[in-house]
Amino acid sequence: MVTVLIAVDDGDRSLGKAGSEIDPRLMALQKAIAADPVTSTGDTVTCLAASQVGHAWPGMDPSDPDATVLCPLTLDIAADLEFPGQSIYARCRDVAGLRRWVADTWGYSTGTGTIQVPIVWTARGPLYAEAIAPVHEIDIHGSNRSGMPYLQPLHLSDRQRQSLYRLGGNLLRSLSAPPAVYMLQVAILADDLLFDRLWPFPTEAAIASVGCQTPDLLTAHWRSLTQRSVLDVAIATPVTYGVLKATSV
Repeated sequence: MVTVLIAVDDGDRSLGKAGSEIDPRLMALQKAIAADPVTSTGDTVTCLAASQVGHAWPGMDPSDPDATVLCPLTLDIAADLEFPGQSIYARCRDVAGLRRWVADTWGYSTGTGTIQVPIVWTARGPLYAEAIAPVHEIDIHGSNRSGMPYLQPLHLSDRQRQSLYRLGGNLLRSLSAPPAVYMLQVAILADDLLFDRLWPFPTEAAIASVGCQTPDLLTAHWRSLTQRSVLDVAIATPVTYGVLKATSV
């Protein structure tokens, strides 16, 4: 039996709720855990506020196959809490510091962005998923998924993709990132790429991958946290895709 602790912001509306009242991202993660044939039998999944994690987390024990799995969907984890993502969560919390470091190390411009590039970071290397964008910033080609605030995939040129993949790969290697799904947040301009921040877990935008990408980002994150391989990520066809509006590039 596996015990899973999912940590969210202290004010998250999903705390103490059930069913349709739960945040879609949290619901998708819970479904991924429940559907996992390897770990689902007898699993205990608890959603708790970040401030309560220290009382519930028993610590790391790599030798115990039934050890508790901590899955924070928030950066508000105590800095002194020892868990596999402790170091990279600390770097991701320091948004200004990470921006300076990226600018100084690789010469990228920095600033506020809304485009998110998911990276499934595995022991064998990165799997780059299709970019995700807020629907109000894109022109949608194909049948719109009504009610979705984000859309995947976002159409990008080969040059834009290579620049994003280079930045994401270099950043995660330099940070000695443990296996997980990371979200590289950027702004894409006509002749420039602005680095905004790095998220060490699937953000709210990741819900756009459910029903669109196999495996979806929440499933890929769960498999990564439980030390199992993700071999590929693929977009289903036919596909609805987005193109950045002219004012956004």
